[in-house]
Amino acid sequence: MPCLICGNAKTVEAHIIPRALYRIIAGEHQHGYESSRFKAGVKYQAKGLFDSNILCSSHEAMLGEADSYGIEFIKSFNTAGSVALNGRALLLPNPKPALLVKFVASLIWRRGVSQVQREYADLDLGPAEPKLRALLFSGETRYNPPIIVSKRPLMSQGELLRELMFEPAKHGEWGHNSWYFYALGIEFIIKLNPYSSQPFPYAYLANDKTGVLAHIHQPLEADKMDGFMDLTMNMFRDPKTGNYRELI
Repeated sequence: MPCLICGNAKTVEAHIIPRALYRIIAGEHQHGYESSRFKAGVKYQAKGLFDSNILCSSHEAMLGEADSYGIEFIKSFNTAGSVALNGRALLLPNPKPALLVKFVASLIWRRGVSQVQREYADLDLGPAEPKLRALLFSGETRYNPPIIVSKRPLMSQGELLRELMFEPAKHGEWGHNSWYFYALGIEFIIKLNPYSSQPFPYAYLANDKTGVLAHIHQPLEADKMDGFMDLTMNMFRDPKTGNYRELI
């Protein structure tokens, strides 16, 4: 398929999630593990999820500055911030707030338009898609979808899960067409429909703020999350037979 922005037939392997995040998660290993709540099996992921049918090189490059900004924000999250609100939040530097919005919006747009590994998930962007496209590629500034950031420690039998990432998906708690992305203990939530209920608490809005308040959630056992056990159990199932096996 040609580039979704300009129609150029020469498309590239555009990463849905920046490859650098996969490398952080893999750490000293050559790859990380990838699983799905919708199908059995596990992939050894080193390159990251990409799609050769959405962007040409010019338009893929237009996301590079926001990707770099978002990755640095994630990498410095636990060291750059200061404790605020009597330990209930972190105050984080955000010198270019428009780039943080663009980073989150670009992840959601790429996941929403890509046909790669959609499986049974509802990834329809609806009427927000052209608005996101204009924000990312046409310099549109009137559309400024609200985002919030939080620290959400996930645990497994009391042990902190550090190298963990969930692909962008819809978040039912915050109203129509709200999405989240989770990486390395940090959760980003964006409302593509700014007027859907319930509204984000104003104090935690990251838009247009050079200092972002990130709420600190209480540690949560990961198996309490919707779909997490399905995902985990599928890692131990053979994709051909559906039988359970040991993860090597």
